[in-house]
Amino acid sequence: MPKRFTWLRLGILLVGLMCWQPRADASGGTASFTNGPRDWVNSIFYYNVTGAPPNVCGTLHTFRNGSQLDSPGWICTNSSGNATMGPYSGSSNQTDENVYIEWPDGSTTTGATYHVSDASAPTIWISTTGTSFTGGASDVQWGTGFDFGPAAWSGITTSYQDLTTGKYYDGSGYNSTSPINSSATPSDYFGFNITWSATFPPPSSAHDASHSYRWCAFTRDFFYQSNVACAGFSGIP
Repeated sequence: MPKRFTWLRLGILLVGLMCWQPRADASGGTASFTNGPRDWVNSIFYYNVTGAPPNVCGTLHTFRNGSQLDSPGWICTNSSGNATMGPYSGSSNQTDENVYIEWPDGSTTTGATYHVSDASAPTIWISTTGTSFTGGASDVQWGTGFDFGPAAWSGITTSYQDLTTGKYYDGSGYNSTSPINSSATPSDYFGFNITWSATFPPPSSAHDASHSYRWCAFTRDFFYQSNVACAGFSGIP
C-alpha cells in the first residue's frame, strides 16, 4: 500500500509540473515571398503566411516607396493559420521595407520584411572621350538600383575599338580581333545615380592620326543590362 501511494503521489506531481509550465505566446506566423526579396518585370509572385492565428484577418504594415502604408484586413488566414495573397507581378518599380502582418491578438509575422519589384533597366551615358573616358548612369528609383559594393550585382564595362582596322584595345594597343572588356570606377557604391571614370582608357600613344575610334560602355542593375553608350572620334586625342 505505501508503495502504490508513492507512485500515485509521483504521478500527481508530474502532472502538476506539466500543467505549471509557462505558456508560450501565440505565434504570428512566418511570411515569405515566393521568389525571394526581388522580382523582375515578367515575374509572378505570391505573399505567403504559415503558422499564424487561424481564421482571422490581419493588417498589412509596410514602408512603401518612401511612405508608410497600413492596410487593415488585408490578409485572412484559414483554419490552419495559413494565407496567400497574389498573384502579383514585378511590372512596376516598388520597394517595400519593414513589412509585417499584425493580427487581432497583437502578434505579428516574421520574415519577408523586404521586397523590391524592378521594372526598369538602367541608363548610361558618356561625358568625355580621349585623354579620359567618363560618364554617368541612372536607374529608376524604387527598383533594385546599383550595387557596386559587397553584393556587387552592378559593374561598368568599357571597350575600345579602332574602326579603321576593326581591332580592339587589349591593354597595350589596338591589337585584338575580338572585343576586350575593361572596367570603370563608379562615384558611389550604392544608389540610383552615379558618375563613372574608366580605369585604364587607351593612352594617346595608342592612336593613329588617320584612324577613327569608338569607345563604348554599359552597366547593369540586379536584373537588367543598360543600353550600350558609344562615342566616336578621329585622330589622336
